[in-house]
Amino acid sequence: MVSDGSLQVAVGTGLAVIALCSLPAVSNIATRLRRRETKQEIIYEDADGKSTPEAVKAFSTKVPKSVVLISAFSGCAFSIAIALLSTHTESLSLENWLSSAAWVSQASQLGFYMSRF
Repeated sequence: MVSDGSLQVAVGTGLAVIALCSLPAVSNIATRLRRRETKQEIIYEDADGKSTPEAVKAFSTKVPKSVVLISAFSGCAFSIAIALLSTHTESLSLENWLSSAAWVSQASQLGFYMSRF
């Protein structure tokens, strides 16, 4: 069985890796907010040529994006609920709060990423 100390180190290390991976996203968000950029019209192009504006408008990624966002925010909500419930009952409350922080980080990154495209 894993001891509490090694579990805390593992969860803390994972959270640190997530934080380091978040730095480019935070930098892009800050740059975008400073510039107040608007969405650019992206036209798909490959070796066969460019896509027509009608085809671009007909293509939608709303359903997959919605599923990903709902899953991320559900995981975030459940991890916070578990952390709140375990605060007074278990000795693993720190790990649960670190896990919640990781979920919040992931959900916020996805939210900002999805709003960009």
